[in-house]
Amino acid sequence: MATRRPFTGCRCSPTVFRGSRPTPAISRPGYAEDAYPFRSFHEHLHRCFDAFGPDRMFWGTGITRMPCSWRQCLTLFTEELPWLKGRDLELVMGEALCKWIGWPAPRDPNSQ
Repeated sequence: MATRRPFTGCRCSPTVFRGSRPTPAISRPGYAEDAYPFRSFHEHLHRCFDAFGPDRMFWGTGITRMPCSWRQCLTLFTEELPWLKGRDLELVMGEALCKWIGWPAPRDPNSQ
């Protein structure tokens, strides 16, 4: 079960997952103060990423409370964060969460 805890170095009140794991993971690291692409929030996301890493930072959205479209919620991570690329992006966008909860990793629809 997720619990809210303050996190030093990341002004965002992240949702932290502990469960039976020895180390926490983070999901939904907060909200921005400006419009899409939420540039004021990029540094906060980067700090959380640096603290938790790609294996413990999970993309997610509370879409009913977001001031942007579903597509923008996705493209914020997939297109607007220059430091989140390649393998790290794949992990944050779903693969790490699958590993965390013991689900099989998603398969690439383009692979044979």
